[in-house]
Amino acid sequence: MPRILTALVATMFACLAATVQAGETAAPGVADPALARIVAAYWAELEARDPSAQLQQGRVVQRIPHGTFAEARRNAKVARRFLAELGSLRREGLAEADRLSADILAWSLDFQARAERDWWYEFSVTTYTTFDLTVAGQALRANPLATVSDRAAYLTLLDSIAGRLDATHRKLRMQAAKGIALPAPAAGPARQYFEALRPVFAQIVAQTGSRTGELDPKVRDPFLSAVRRRVDGRIEAARAEVVRALARAEREGPQQVGLGQYPGGSDAYRDLVRFHTSLEMTPEQVMALGEQRMTQVNGQLDAIAVQLEIPGGRSGIRDLLRSDARFIARTPDDVAARYRKALGRIAPKIPEYFSTVPRSPYGVRRLDEAAEAGMTFGYYQEPTPGYPTGEYRFNGSRLEDRSLVFAVPIIYHELVPGHHFEIALQLENESLPAFRRLPRGFWFNAYHEGWAEYAAGLADEMGLLDDPYDRLGRLMLQAFLTSRLVVDSGMNYFGWSLERARQYMFDNTYQSKTEIDSETLRYSTAIPGQALGYKVGDQALSALRRAVESKQGSAFDIRAFHSELLSTGGMPLTVLQQHIGRRFALEPTAP
Repeated sequence: MPRILTALVATMFACLAATVQAGETAAPGVADPALARIVAAYWAELEARDPSAQLQQGRVVQRIPHGTFAEARRNAKVARRFLAELGSLRREGLAEADRLSADILAWSLDFQARAERDWWYEFSVTTYTTFDLTVAGQALRANPLATVSDRAAYLTLLDSIAGRLDATHRKLRMQAAKGIALPAPAAGPARQYFEALRPVFAQIVAQTGSRTGELDPKVRDPFLSAVRRRVDGRIEAARAEVVRALARAEREGPQQVGLGQYPGGSDAYRDLVRFHTSLEMTPEQVMALGEQRMTQVNGQLDAIAVQLEIPGGRSGIRDLLRSDARFIARTPDDVAARYRKALGRIAPKIPEYFSTVPRSPYGVRRLDEAAEAGMTFGYYQEPTPGYPTGEYRFNGSRLEDRSLVFAVPIIYHELVPGHHFEIALQLENESLPAFRRLPRGFWFNAYHEGWAEYAAGLADEMGLLDDPYDRLGRLMLQAFLTSRLVVDSGMNYFGWSLERARQYMFDNTYQSKTEIDSETLRYSTAIPGQALGYKVGDQALSALRRAVESKQGSAFDIRAFHSELLSTGGMPLTVLQQHIGRRFALEPTAP
């Protein structure tokens, strides 16, 4: 990375850390004194228990959440206390920025107040619900080791990893006793993931040794011995116990998937629909929207199949992907090269659509192999002080099952102008209060994923889908994202079996069996409801754009509209609709 970019990003995070530290007695970005006190107090609570927030600020991380019921109860109690304080706040006369902060915080706390109930319905053993272990690994690499207190914090973090693993095993037992047993089809991939963690944890000792070579041997040797005892002892014992529990679940767990099979699960899913869409949507509305949109997308795919003279029409697309060598990567480097080529094409078009872009650089890198078995594609990893580059971490395994036809729309969704733009700009925005600046503290699914999908669609406006096969890939990805609306609600609310959901995806999307298998487990077991945010959010943002364009006519400025969407950071769609309505004197359009 060029030194000037490194300096810019380092300066950004130094400013962030300084303003957050100041936020212990005040709330930067909040003008109203009463609201500032609430926001500052809440941020202190959040930052103290959120290792991701600590890592983003370059602080030493000593603990990750263990995911216990006691933690959920405490979080709910804290949320109810701050909700009561917000309820006594006079909203009249608040400046727009303060109004947004109050509305965002109130919406989020309302859901956090139900943490005790929701705890029972999350299985903390999937690759999508073990992000805290990923953060712990990042923190171990970032935490300093120079002083006695540094090394003590490092050992404490290792103890915390073991504590998280112990709590994971206990939670599986507690859930099963409540009639909320991990489905057998999901237990297998989870077991494989925790088995793959053994060499990952084992590497900690060597990694620590490589970072302590300059220490006095009288200090270094006892410290490394203490690290080894924790890694080879308590961490390994706890990891192995989780593996044994997952093996039992694989043999004895229910074959049915989805929240609806559990006591209270249907009501929990209704709440998850509202949470992940951040709109007053119901499972019935989600299903109806998915079926309607799928009919439209299939019609478009029928038309392009005729244009490309694909044998068998739409049903022949899958055969084309398997037989045409240009859609199959030989190595992970081939995948990365395809992504970089697409990024190079869009770069000259960005100034026409965006007046502000992130200072943080971006790139692509393969996922850690331990995580690849449980993920279909990959994820965006935001910049941190220790690694100040926003990256798309892509799945480089089983390349014969991962068609390159999706590469162009995926990379525009994940990096430019998708996730990297909205997340990095949010991190760099010093006018926002800290609790709104750090995306992992408040991840508004329909805003973040909706923006990324809306942004990927801009490539068509920019003329970058001039290759009809890139346009085909875009439509195929639309079919995939749309199918999620149907199968997510189908499995979690309408009683669909795993087999029915997989058949629906096979009939209406172009993913491989490997991808369909992992995706359906993601929707039904790992993070039910999360996949709804992509298309619901995209549709909501597109509706807002149409409303502003209609209001402004020829005066509409796409750069100004995008700046408005990105300058305030992530938020619930209901709050965004109200904000855009006030900003442009219009009634927000719901999806």
